[in-house]
Amino acid sequence: MSYVKPTEIIKATASKLGIPVKLVTGITKKREVVETRFIAMHTINQFHPGLTPAAIGKSFKRDRTSVMYALKKYDELLGDKAFNSKASQVAEYFKNKYQ
Repeated sequence: MSYVKPTEIIKATASKLGIPVKLVTGITKKREVVETRFIAMHTINQFHPGLTPAAIGKSFKRDRTSVMYALKKYDELLGDKAFNSKASQVAEYFKNKYQ
């Protein structure tokens, strides 16, 4: 797996899902933004399994508990067809580009 910076993961995820990076790393709690944030956090965790939740959180101006919640919620939301579609779209993009 190629190295990709967490900031690049955030930018690519936001771009792929049509959400401005500023919103993804901001305080917005709109569903589409939060879901994009969850997907980006999960993707960073996949590419950098050694990063602590606190380290991941710094990229989003969040604490470790927010990241832990996002990773848990990501798994729960995979049962939702719309969320699963977004997550799959992002996963496929990174699979093709970086692996």
